[in-house]
Amino acid sequence: MFKRLLFRIRRKKEKPLKPSEKREELSDLKTICDEDSEAYQALRTTMLLKPWKIEISMEEAAESKNFWLAGSLAIYAGNVEKVKEYFRKDGRKWEILEPGITEKAVMKAQQYYAAQKKEKK
Repeated sequence: MFKRLLFRIRRKKEKPLKPSEKREELSDLKTICDEDSEAYQALRTTMLLKPWKIEISMEEAAESKNFWLAGSLAIYAGNVEKVKEYFRKDGRKWEILEPGITEKAVMKAQQYYAAQKKEKK
């Protein structure tokens, strides 16, 4: 309970995305994934659309046993080994852990993040 509270406190305060904005960002991801539907399906349930707004590190998330968040931050960092490690520890069956998908998905996520950073400037 305390760890959840700590996580909430450490997040930057901002208005939540409107459903139309979230659909637009997922649409951007779908465009980047283009013909790789496996990567898209894996990323839409695991990646953060705006990870730069999270004020907790990958290591801190892992220490607090929030392995989904740690894995999502590992996607943002482009660290394939950590992605596999954290999502395995989460205990759920994740598509991103299927053979051959992790590397492709992380590469597509990096392309998405690069495009988002360009738009931000």
